Amino acid sequence: MKKIYILNCRGDISTCCSDYGLAKILSVIKKCFQLMQIIIPIILVVMITIQLIKMMANPEEQKNKKNLMNKLIAALICFFLPTIVNLTLEVIAIGTENVLSKNFQAAICWDAADEVNEMIQVSKSVYISNHTKNSKNLYNDPSNYEEGEESNSENSEGKGNILLIAGHSYPPYCNSKGISDCRGKISSGYDETDQTRILVKLIKQELDNLGVKSDIANALMAQDTNKMNKSFYLECKTGSELCKKYNWKKYKYVLEIHFNASSGATAAGTQLVKANRSYSTKADQAIVNAVIKNTGKKHYSDYIYGAFNIGYFTSRNVPITYLETEFYDNKSAMDNYSKKKEQIAKDIAKAIQKYYG
Repeated sequence: MKKIYILNCRGDISTCCSDYGLAKILSVIKKCFQLMQIIIPIILVVMITIQLIKMMANPEEQKNKKNLMNKLIAALICFFLPTIVNLTLEVIAIGTENVLSKNFQAAICWDAADEVNEMIQVSKSVYISNHTKNSKNLYNDPSNYEEGEESNSENSEGKGNILLIAGHSYPPYCNSKGISDCRGKISSGYDETDQTRILVKLIKQELDNLGVKSDIANALMAQDTNKMNKSFYLECKTGSELCKKYNWKKYKYVLEIHFNASSGATAAGTQLVKANRSYSTKADQAIVNAVIKNTGKKHYSDYIYGAFNIGYFTSRNVPITYLETEFYDNKSAMDNYSKKKEQIAKDIAKAIQKYYG
């Protein structure tokens, strides 16, 4: 009989924050606090009024004065306590959001509870666990990720257990399916599409050296290990036959590589794209650390976004790390990264081997 995990912490509370059971419990507790903030003071006001009437009838009775004071204090505490608890936990959540070693994940879960629960209601999806076969990501509409017909024939796919995805693709293909997945060379002199392919090739080479079998999705689809001008996003978002040709559910882990950009071209550092406020796995943190131990910079926050590829794989019970490696419009940051990319690839490969090799 298959085990069903309602609160699926697995020893790491960061895996709980988008869990249906925990989100529901925290949301109910927060709503109870809000009701307490309204109902109990009203009851106490009624009781205070009664106490005042008694005092008017017998103004010399000291007991009535003491009871009145106690009720006033209780009313104030009940009115302000939920607010104090909420503000305290939100401050802790914000303060620890940007810290790699999160010791207050419960505060972050509390802060996100209403948002998570709202998304549960919107999706109308019974969320069990990210690790059960038919789980749906709360931050993505499950209807977007219905299972397609996926081939199990070994002759149509790679032999690896790890899947690497290079983000974006080249023109004219990147504009060929009604959705753009193009990135071009910009003033920094760097092209994101080039950089994603360079890094995934280096990572695959390092995984090969470690004896960990891996495939590059772009190379499989394009049948070209050089330019690899196919986009997993374009093919699978549009439900193409090329996407359905491969059994993407067979992989133990997916790493998708991107490079970020900012309007001022001054931002730097490594980010994760995540479906919720918490790291999904310890592997995510290890991948980020593999980059920043060489570049020395983690961007101040991670990007929370319902990316299609994240939902596609989590709905198929395949863990995925979606990495924004560096800001490719920041020339100095990219120059520094470029000098160290081989070592970064080695460290990323070691992290993958540790958790999924």
